Amino acid sequence: FQVECIRKPVFVLACDQGYFDGLQGAIHTLDTYWSDHRIIFYDLGISSEQETLLRKKCARCTIIKFPFSSIEKYASHIGTLLFFAFKPFVIQ
Repeated sequence: FQVECIRKPVFVLACDQGYFDGLQGAIHTLDTYWSDHRIIFYDLGISSEQETLLRKKCARCTIIKFPFSSIEKYASHIGTLLFFAFKPFVIQ
């Protein structure tokens, strides 16, 4: 058995403005233990100030605004974050 290419995992995080403090803690942990891995962040509704802070503090983060409006026509419950219906779309 021979492996030609082993890829580093990419960490995927998502939150709205209510969980932004927890996001900062998660990024701090990733900086401590996995500083050479990419981070993809799905913006589920953070404020513009929070986005500015995230861009400043996490240069390796790729920020993607979650496309609620594109998905709501197929899954009207997607905007209710407590249902966590966004997760399959993020994993995809």
